[in-house]
Amino acid sequence: MPNEPAKDSIPQSVAAFITYKRYLQHLELALTKTYGTEPALGRAVGEAVDSLSAVRRISRRPLESKPRDVVAQQLGMAWNKESSIRVLSEIDPTRLPSLLPGAAVNSYFAIYHGACAWIAGSGQPQRDTHAHVLHALGDAAAHRLLFPPPWDLVCIGYPTAREARFRGLPADIILGPLHSFQRARSDETLHISLCMLLRTTRARTFEKRKADWRKRNKKAGVPAAVAHELAEKLPPTTFFDFLWRLRVRSDYRDIDALIPGGGQLYHAVEFQQALTMIVSATLALFEGLIAHSSGPEVLGDAARAFVKQVGAAAGAAVSRRVLR
Repeated sequence: MPNEPAKDSIPQSVAAFITYKRYLQHLELALTKTYGTEPALGRAVGEAVDSLSAVRRISRRPLESKPRDVVAQQLGMAWNKESSIRVLSEIDPTRLPSLLPGAAVNSYFAIYHGACAWIAGSGQPQRDTHAHVLHALGDAAAHRLLFPPPWDLVCIGYPTAREARFRGLPADIILGPLHSFQRARSDETLHISLCMLLRTTRARTFEKRKADWRKRNKKAGVPAAVAHELAEKLPPTTFFDFLWRLRVRSDYRDIDALIPGGGQLYHAVEFQQALTMIVSATLALFEGLIAHSSGPEVLGDAARAFVKQVGAAAGAAVSRRVLR
């Protein structure tokens, strides 16, 4: 990878892009270190899901036709979004930078629809908003213990560098400072970067909660005791919340932050590669949970119908993970 410039030597929008790219690359590194690369990655994630005590205790429930159709529909939408991200690796790289905001949005929606398929197939109450789905994922990661690493890593508490707390870190990990600008992807910075990603994501949610409190109570500031209470009541912050944050920034706030400066196409290529790996691994997570809760035949039938509809090439990733 080419050497990247220091933060203070590049425009703010490019610095923001590099920060997001580094976070995504560290998450990609956490996945490949644990599960390997494709095509073996999907199988390894499935085996990790199978090994969890909480997953082995899941009682399989036969699905009636309507929820089964919902599972297939949600999976189809997830797999279509994944395909739209993968195909970007085949285009002229000079076109890629302007397409990254859409890829970031599609990455979130691929995972969102995968989560909705799992929720429908496991008999949980249906969630009708993104916030409700994210809350269910936080509960599954932090309390129900249904996710293997790195999806089990969550941030809780007051989201400052000194007070943020983390669950799911390996026992031998001692974190360094969580306030420095992140360096390029490496084993040494892996867990610091993942925790920084979660803490800053939680901090943005926390600031919104404080703004809502000020508006509701017609106050200029939030007392310290109230602020700590608001922070402790926030649900656990997960990597899914980070992808939501990336989606919101791409869709609504600052699209330029997701388009790197011209002449540095490797930024765009690495960004797209990280998104592809994260989406593939996370869909394998939900596919494994669906197989446990609804039965492998529900998952297999949905995959075969999808591949038949889109063709072998567009459905190749799904075939590798589900129909192997």
